[in-house]
Amino acid sequence: MLRSPGDFESKLEERLRGFGDYRVGKPGYEQSNDIAMLRGHAIASGTPRLDLSAHLMSGEADAIVPASAVARWAGYFGGPVRHHVIAGGHFFAFRDSRDRVLDLLTTILRATVVRSSRA
Repeated sequence: MLRSPGDFESKLEERLRGFGDYRVGKPGYEQSNDIAMLRGHAIASGTPRLDLSAHLMSGEADAIVPASAVARWAGYFGGPVRHHVIAGGHFFAFRDSRDRVLDLLTTILRATVVRSSRA
């Protein structure tokens, strides 16, 4: 059980050690580390899909992780997947389309609550 934000950070740091020097926000961190980690990732054949639905979001002008790369994440899920391509670049959720992202998340969460209350 995690008792504080520091516990979470420690656990995360521990899990990420296997990926090399992957230390976000610490001296020496380079943004390209996360991209290198992602490019080297592959799911073992025969791995079952997650029995979940998902909403994927990508920036329409993202040159780092294009919409086609985000769309491949649909293969990880067994339930319905919706891919939302949103105006902006790699940091669309924080820079270009923050309000759009918040509106979309609100809509998704409200629909989920309504479905859950009917079950």
